[in-house]
Amino acid sequence: MNAPTLSKLWGTRWDPHYDSMMHFVVHNNENRNLPHGFNRVDYFQRTPSALVSLKGVPCTARAIASSYDQYVMEERSSEVDSGIIPKEKTSENRRTLYLAIGSTLVFSLYSMLILDPVGKCFRLEDSPNSLGLTFSYTLQMVQEFFELRSQDQLGCYREFLQIWDVIFAVIYASMYCFWIMYFFHDQRILLAVPLLAMVADWAENFMEIVMINSYLESNSISETLVSLGSGINMLKLILLTLTYLVIFVGIGKKIKSFLSKSKQN
Repeated sequence: MNAPTLSKLWGTRWDPHYDSMMHFVVHNNENRNLPHGFNRVDYFQRTPSALVSLKGVPCTARAIASSYDQYVMEERSSEVDSGIIPKEKTSENRRTLYLAIGSTLVFSLYSMLILDPVGKCFRLEDSPNSLGLTFSYTLQMVQEFFELRSQDQLGCYREFLQIWDVIFAVIYASMYCFWIMYFFHDQRILLAVPLLAMVADWAENFMEIVMINSYLESNSISETLVSLGSGINMLKLILLTLTYLVIFVGIGKKIKSFLSKSKQN
């Protein structure tokens, strides 16, 4: 059945002038970005290019090709929006990985070059280096910790809590957040865990500073302050443990994804 006959059956107007467009449409439009099972050449071989109007609307072969290209672009755009095709995720993940590695390097350098030397002024061989490193502490433990140190050492410990340990909390919280963003880029709610741990660390430092000031002024410590400081410290260590657990799960997911991709390749 030829194109004029088809035009009569379909109620369209046929113009022989547009027959020459078939070569341009079929051979100059590659079968790129087509849905599965669809062939552009096959489409135009089965659709007369000479049908130039349909119900009074101009419909040349060039217009058909242009319309279909627009359809393909819209389909790909919907795939991007639905998550089938990642949109700039590769570069974003790479940037987050660089930040995570960089913050880990800063964490290591700060611990070795700043935090460790500054903390030597109050350290003792047979005593805990910090109350915040124990899961919980009692009034007796705090009194023993303070009594073993001179006023200068307690003053140094107080400065450590006010400045250097506060900075350290910001650094480790940033490091943990970057790693969580890299492993769980679509679950930002997990960032609350290390951030809350940082806030708890600051609060526990404040309680220790209040206890030091009270001890230096009156040689006594409120048991209420000790209980409150111990409770905050427990919360801090629990949140840090959850942070480590989240990161380990993220590492496991990355390893599993890498192995599955290796098997597919």
